[in-house]
Amino acid sequence: MKNYTKLFLFILILITALYSRSLAYNTYSLFDDTSIKEAQSKTMFKKTFSTLNQALLISEALDDKFYSNFNDVWNKGIKERLTNPKDIQNGIILADLTRVTYSKTGKSCIIAPKNENYASKNTACAVLTIDTNGNKEPNAMSSNQKINDRYTVLLYSDRILTIPNSVEWNLINEYKNKRY
Repeated sequence: MKNYTKLFLFILILITALYSRSLAYNTYSLFDDTSIKEAQSKTMFKKTFSTLNQALLISEALDDKFYSNFNDVWNKGIKERLTNPKDIQNGIILADLTRVTYSKTGKSCIIAPKNENYASKNTACAVLTIDTNGNKEPNAMSSNQKINDRYTVLLYSDRILTIPNSVEWNLINEYKNKRY
């Protein structure tokens, strides 16, 4: 009888171990999908938005001026102030593999409007696209309905702004009106 008991206990332990491992994997995969990827994407966007603004702020402090043409804003105001950005066509890849690309909108760069609600593609010197995970899928723009890995912001000579009432604007301003 002792041999059957040992065999039964061995089989029971084996089944329990296999089942608990499967259960742990399935529980992890419940949290590994959309909600975590969205949270990571939002965090990377906010980090990149802050990093680009800090680069422009440092440039202004060190150079004691704002640049008025896109090439100077991009090269001297942003790229020179970042840690080892890798050049790509119409953009850069940051150290954390975030991809920032630009599309010029005008010939000269102006200082951003004091009221951020007046920021628009018509007044910015470039529209920047921040791809929070580089070349990885889905490579789709985020919207107020769905968070993906790409975000759009506006480049001015002195700072980066979001388009009013966009998903980016909502992410950056989500804590402004909260009371604690």
